[in-house]
Amino acid sequence: MNEQNVDGWERALSLAIGLAGIGKGVRRGGVSGWLEVAAAVLVVKRGLTGRCRMKALLGDLQQASVAEVHPLPEPATRRGPGRTGKR
Repeated sequence: MNEQNVDGWERALSLAIGLAGIGKGVRRGGVSGWLEVAAAVLVVKRGLTGRCRMKALLGDLQQASVAEVHPLPEPATRRGPGRTGKR
């Protein structure tokens, strides 16, 4: 996965949320705070590089599921017994 799949406002928002998460995690401290820092660092990385592996994976899964959908056959016009279609 070398191409960018995140751009514009999405990248800027990732940077802002990631930096805020790092600050919040550092202030919280402890194991849960450092886990928050680790997750926030990944969000900052997403904003800086413009690449998101999870977004690419979800896009691939969506394309695969759409490709597997088969259209239903057109419903046949049903006429009851004794009907000729004339009025």
